[in-house]
Amino acid sequence: MGNLIPPADYTSTENLFQSYDFIIVGGGQAGLVLASRLTQRPELSVLVLEAGSSNHNDPMILAPAYAQKLQKNDQYDWDFYSEPQVLQYLRFSELPIANVFQTAYGGRQISQTRGKGLGGSSAINMNMAVMPSKPSLDAWEQLGNPGWGFESLSPYLTKFQTLREPPPEAQQELGLDYLQKDQLGRGSGPIQLSYGRNHSKLNKAWTATFDKLGYKCKTDPITGLHYGAYNTPVSVDPSTESRSYAANAYLNDRVTSRPNLRIITEARVEAVLLEEAGNAEKVATGIRFVAKTGKRKSVRSTETILSAGVFQSPQLLELSGIGNPSILNTNGIEPFVNLPGVGENLQDHPIVGVSFESNEPTLDSLRDPETLNAAVSEYQSSKSGPLASSPYNVAYMPCMALLDSDSPSDLTSLLDKHTRTPTSPPQKRQQALLQPTILDPSRSSIEYMALPFQLTPEISPAASSLSPAAKAADYITLFAALSHPFSRGTVHISSPSPTAPPSIDPCYFSHPLDLELEARHLSWLETLVKTEPLASMLKPNGRRIPEGIDLGDLAQARGCLRNGFTTYHPCGTCAMMPRVMGGVVDERLRVYGVRGLRVVDASVFPLIPRGNIMSVVYAVAERAADLIKEEWDVRRSRAEGS
Repeated sequence: MGNLIPPADYTSTENLFQSYDFIIVGGGQAGLVLASRLTQRPELSVLVLEAGSSNHNDPMILAPAYAQKLQKNDQYDWDFYSEPQVLQYLRFSELPIANVFQTAYGGRQISQTRGKGLGGSSAINMNMAVMPSKPSLDAWEQLGNPGWGFESLSPYLTKFQTLREPPPEAQQELGLDYLQKDQLGRGSGPIQLSYGRNHSKLNKAWTATFDKLGYKCKTDPITGLHYGAYNTPVSVDPSTESRSYAANAYLNDRVTSRPNLRIITEARVEAVLLEEAGNAEKVATGIRFVAKTGKRKSVRSTETILSAGVFQSPQLLELSGIGNPSILNTNGIEPFVNLPGVGENLQDHPIVGVSFESNEPTLDSLRDPETLNAAVSEYQSSKSGPLASSPYNVAYMPCMALLDSDSPSDLTSLLDKHTRTPTSPPQKRQQALLQPTILDPSRSSIEYMALPFQLTPEISPAASSLSPAAKAADYITLFAALSHPFSRGTVHISSPSPTAPPSIDPCYFSHPLDLELEARHLSWLETLVKTEPLASMLKPNGRRIPEGIDLGDLAQARGCLRNGFTTYHPCGTCAMMPRVMGGVVDERLRVYGVRGLRVVDASVFPLIPRGNIMSVVYAVAERAADLIKEEWDVRRSRAEGS
């Protein structure tokens, strides 16, 4: 096969073979899992094409604290933006039009950060490692995907990771008594998880505050049955205090030395090549791409796997003539496969935050250049201080417990009223699976988080924008992110050009039930900030952002939604569902109507899982690799027997 081109020459197309067993489009999180696992079989040849750079050993990526500096930087981030988020409210809301505009995202185009380069979004995310809930994955199976429930995916949720056992003092500080003792230090997977070196007062107060309210986590998250408050691990290798991500974990020196793996970066794939296969089917025979030099090349393959991500995998399908014919025709693309589910079913966790003035310095103090320089020096010399990795404070809370003023019958009435909103039959099936989660007090419908700085954008697309009032004080921001939104958005091509960004419309809070649930969850923050020990960390009668907000007033809580943004967890746009339900891939991740073509990334999620999706992307890619190898074994066995 010849040796892999060294990292410095990843852009080279010299000695490129005419054909490979597998072409993987996208060297991101899922793509590199597949490349690593498939090339464990020396007889399988794999070509990975990544549009971004290799970013090999980039210190900006390796330092966890620099994540926000990577975002909005076109070397690392595709820097997409949504369509303006306001008009969808007018379809459903019963509020007066003036209030509708106040409660929307203010017409803002919301930043849709996506990782660019080897490792994809795992190279630029905030390293938060959250395990999904059992019900949220069981719902995948109930939507017609046998073998994709929690029990089937559970082995893969541990396969990708090695959880480093925290020292006893850290276990006590962070309240980690809910972890199963036999699970401490679990796993031997490529991604290193740890609890960081910087354990703040907020980390300690978080679990203690929820414990006082009766909601401290009591079950190990690996079981999928956890709810309440806890501190999450991060994807940081504690031995080096560096980011552990797909590129340096799955694409280590041992893997890159395999002669059956070839990687080309700065290679933009333009289309999947299709041929007639008979029986009204097509067959994918390879891809066409443009190299860094500008030279256009075509390469054949036995199988093509799209791992380009939630926005670009459906974009590539549509550019190749696979999708809704009306959308394709509008953009001058000849339709080859009628698959209207492509680009539909977009889901994300909408999030809204309120900042409370802190009694003591927070990370807001790093806006002072002298303080920041001192923190950078401390981190560089000892990998400690405020820039060192830290666990995240989260709490997954049931809905009924938060609606203090509503009886269960009131909540049922709210659900009945708003689930009558006109939706397609597939969405009605999804809603039927979501409703028990909202009503069941043993499940959670919201993710609360706390961060030790101000993060409440008002007029900017980016979450990192600062309110003018933020410069006057130090803040702790409390967030509420819907775990199981009812709203659905879309992503479609906006042009026949592969270089044009797709049109992304998440339709945040377009379903009125999302708006009503989020407002009520925000109202409960008033209870949280009055409970010790968190209450003592906040300045009495201190500033709030938005200024003067009273979350106990439901109308004001609704109005706060205009400051919302995204958790950067988009998924679902090439959904794994039956074709009649709007699915794009089957339970083996094969694209309907096209032989030799799969999709493996977050776009195949039929329903968004609870919490951050990084862990689930790794698990799905690990399982996909096993499914593909199984099929290859069957194919080889048949060939040998014939």
